[in-house]
Amino acid sequence: PFTVIGGGRFETAKTRFERLGEEAGAGLRRFEGSSSHFLPSVHLRYDLTPELVARASWSNTTARPDPENVYANESRDDVARTITRPNPGLEPLTSENFDASLDWYFGPLSYLSVGAFKKNIDNYPLVTQSNVTIDGELYEQFTTQAGASGKIEGFEAAFRHQFDKLPGLLGGFGLEPNYAHINSTLIFAPRPDRPPLAEQP
Repeated sequence: PFTVIGGGRFETAKTRFERLGEEAGAGLRRFEGSSSHFLPSVHLRYDLTPELVARASWSNTTARPDPENVYANESRDDVARTITRPNPGLEPLTSENFDASLDWYFGPLSYLSVGAFKKNIDNYPLVTQSNVTIDGELYEQFTTQAGASGKIEGFEAAFRHQFDKLPGLLGGFGLEPNYAHINSTLIFAPRPDRPPLAEQP
């Protein structure tokens, strides 16, 4: 009743990007970069009973930064007084993930599942804002910073029940509610308040 599946993936990526220079007549500018990651994982399953299953896993994942945040031209809006700058120093995001769940199967298509999760993130792509003065005018400057990290943790529950004992077409109806509670934290030295990560529910 106990199963262990382990593995690892080695991922390497090479990028090359060409764009016109910011100044007129500057021609093409070329950017090149590479990254390599070994991503191990272990997945555990234990059948407490034929209907009750416990699962746990540890895994590692990565994601390359948005090319627009790395290689794009600097842009300036003199009406809105904003500047957007790329950051060629950005590195791929990496995440160490922990997941655990307990699943109860009480029918062919019915189950109740509760679980918890945690993700430790490095190289989180954090957009920062600063003020700069150009020709006596104050501008808001935006750029994506390297060196930020974060955490995401929470729990979730899901229930599914098929009304297969109802007559006729009613037997095709079912109920499937689910709930997730998520907390996230930004870890970045200039932000001692540790706000939530952006774009998280």
